[in-house]
Amino acid sequence: MSESGSQRLFVALWPNDEIRNQLVNIQTEFGLSRLGRLVPARNLHITLQFLGDVAVADVEATKQFVSNLQFSPFSIEFDCVGSWPRNEVAWVGSENPCQQLDDLVANIKGGLSDGSRKSRKFAPHITLARKVRRKLHEPIKPLRWPVDRVDLIRSVLDSQGSQYESIAHSGSVVSVD
Repeated sequence: MSESGSQRLFVALWPNDEIRNQLVNIQTEFGLSRLGRLVPARNLHITLQFLGDVAVADVEATKQFVSNLQFSPFSIEFDCVGSWPRNEVAWVGSENPCQQLDDLVANIKGGLSDGSRKSRKFAPHITLARKVRRKLHEPIKPLRWPVDRVDLIRSVLDSQGSQYESIAHSGSVVSVD
């Protein structure tokens, strides 16, 4: 918790160990440790909605929203490694849109946005490294990520960098028949 009585929060998809290992392999395969600063394996995720500093008084309602979030399970397929040199970020992403993911993000933004924050277009990606100035855009063997849970993450900055903790997650999901 920050001194100002708020918590830094974001809504995310958190990978299982198998996906996390595949992401670490991509970091290694592309030599990203030589190009920039790797995102630690424990911090790899997809941010669905960055909330920033949320007043402690509003944290419980945010946790309730995420806990009650329902959606049908789906999969995302990542098929390329790229970079945004201006932002100095290397990432893994997809050339193809995923409508279920877009719908989930729209639902989250609609339920959590108070309209005061300017919303950028959602670009699904997993940040693999920072401080990467080189332009990258390479296809990879598709990585399929099954999505059946959404987490509310608290971010705490300490001497070892950002530490992430899940403080709530979506409850039941609607089964697909």
